[in-house]
Amino acid sequence: MRKIINIMCCSTLLISAIFSCSPQKEITKVWKVQDGLAMIEVESVQQGGPAEGYWEIIPDSIQGYSGETAFIWKGDGNMYKDPLVIDAPKTNGPYKLHYEIWVEHAGEYELRISNYHWQEDGDNDAWISINRAKYQKIWDHHTNEFTWSEAIANIAHYQPFPLHQGINTIDIVGRSKNWIIDRLIIYRKGTPDSVWQDESVAHAELVAPQSSDREPPTMPQNLKAEGIGLAAVKLFWQAASDNFQVYEYEIFKNSEKIASSFDAHFVVPALVPDTQYSFSVRAKDFSGNVSEPSKTISIKTKAFSPDFGLEIQEASSAPDIDGEMDSVWQDVPSVALEKKSGDIQSELDASASAKFLWDDDYLYAFFSVTDDLLNTTAKDGVHLDLDLDNSKTDFYSIRDRRYYFTLDNDRVKEVISRDDYVEGVQQARRLDHEGYQMEMAIPWQTLGLQPQAGELIGIGVRLYDVDEGEEPEAILAWKGLGASPQKLGTAKLQ
Repeated sequence: MRKIINIMCCSTLLISAIFSCSPQKEITKVWKVQDGLAMIEVESVQQGGPAEGYWEIIPDSIQGYSGETAFIWKGDGNMYKDPLVIDAPKTNGPYKLHYEIWVEHAGEYELRISNYHWQEDGDNDAWISINRAKYQKIWDHHTNEFTWSEAIANIAHYQPFPLHQGINTIDIVGRSKNWIIDRLIIYRKGTPDSVWQDESVAHAELVAPQSSDREPPTMPQNLKAEGIGLAAVKLFWQAASDNFQVYEYEIFKNSEKIASSFDAHFVVPALVPDTQYSFSVRAKDFSGNVSEPSKTISIKTKAFSPDFGLEIQEASSAPDIDGEMDSVWQDVPSVALEKKSGDIQSELDASASAKFLWDDDYLYAFFSVTDDLLNTTAKDGVHLDLDLDNSKTDFYSIRDRRYYFTLDNDRVKEVISRDDYVEGVQQARRLDHEGYQMEMAIPWQTLGLQPQAGELIGIGVRLYDVDEGEEPEAILAWKGLGASPQKLGTAKLQ
């Protein structure tokens, strides 16, 4: 089921709003707004509100900020807290509100949501995603009243955020049960509060092209491809043009449509190493007209080699997770972590290596760390990043894991922060005057993967050396320093 949401606004944006439970896109209505600001009445649904699922129309006893109804989040608390709004499961009802926003003038924008919470349970909030890769937290500070909340806390990105010319996406998912959203405001950086808080904003003019539009976009030109690691390819091309506006580009692999992109570039993930592929793209406008396909290009992915990653041996028997290097580990090759930042006086100051094994039940890791000054009250420890489908995308998603194993306590932290991401994870450590050894076992069931020989996963390791205070004085890494899976290495299960 897909529901079209009406819009109030005044901005330099064209907005199409979709209440979505399916990734399949449809051409929908588009509004044109002016003056660097857009206001969306999120609950004003043309064809009736969602009767069931995770977003519902609130009871009549609570009116929205604007005197109308509003949406209430009925899902459980502590949802995905990551790009959950990108690829959250669609079982048991729709999870996210999805908005497609056409921006005529690229620039820095800010976002606020009028929200309301009628039960106090600590963190009353929701998570939003801006153009998929950038995700922020909307935190409700008050109960039993509507307030304008700014996207103030997030992972790695802060307001203002950039919107580019063309289609941008805003996705919203609730995290606290009974969290209510009424209006969404997007405005250019520097817009006075008196402007975006103005209650007299008019309905935007509907400017969606009529059915009489039969003119397709021009064909995308100069399609090129470059390999990313072993199993991903980045495509980029010259943007097409249209008598109204190009809506998206359809991506074809070996003559089969595999994805769509709002941008004139796309990363094709999860390919097979040492394999020939052909790609083409075509443009689509708001009326659904499609261009002629671009020229087809071919590229062969690279073969697996030590330059791109490591081979993980299958364990002859399961190691004891006790922080001791028992016989199972003795002949396993290790990878050295190299200095990426900071000041390291010698190998005694900070150095480390890592070993990996696997069996049908677990992925195992063993770290040997030399550190002349341990700090068990800070962030001393190792970080393990896993790109489970080896997609090498430019954002972390719920297909990935980012584990922190620190010396300050025995609790495993997973930065994407879903409780079941750490279920069954075992760890042990041994400290001495020269440093420490750390051993862990992560269940494949928790990772959501059924391992088999030949499987490729993205992997990266970092060591944080914190001598004093809270911040690391040095960082060592093997293929693990970066804000996305694109920076990770590749491991092959042998």
